[in-house]
Amino acid sequence: MKTNNEHILRWRVQHHNALSYLFPHYKGNGKSLWRALCNMEEQANQWACQWCNGEIDNEEWEAKREFMLSAIASLNGGQLPDGVFINSDARGYTLKVKEAKVPDGMQTDWGRYGLLAAQID
Repeated sequence: MKTNNEHILRWRVQHHNALSYLFPHYKGNGKSLWRALCNMEEQANQWACQWCNGEIDNEEWEAKREFMLSAIASLNGGQLPDGVFINSDARGYTLKVKEAKVPDGMQTDWGRYGLLAAQID
């Protein structure tokens, strides 16, 4: 019988492998990619919160969103992976993948969107 920790480790490996599939031009492994995306998720979510709270206007939000998409693309040799988008709803994850483009093994939310920086605990 597998322990909870074994399941968590398996899910993490599957998620890291899915990220490697989605970002084929990334120079490191799935775990280092996940770490980079976690940092980006934190920043993007902070900006989404500022936009939702009226602390930044639409123009500034769009500029920050485009900046983040460019940063994500830079992890993949300058090409944004197909289906990746920034969710402006600050109540959940911000860096997501459209349902039809979610690779096998990637963690998803209730809407079946892929979560680039999923926290698997």
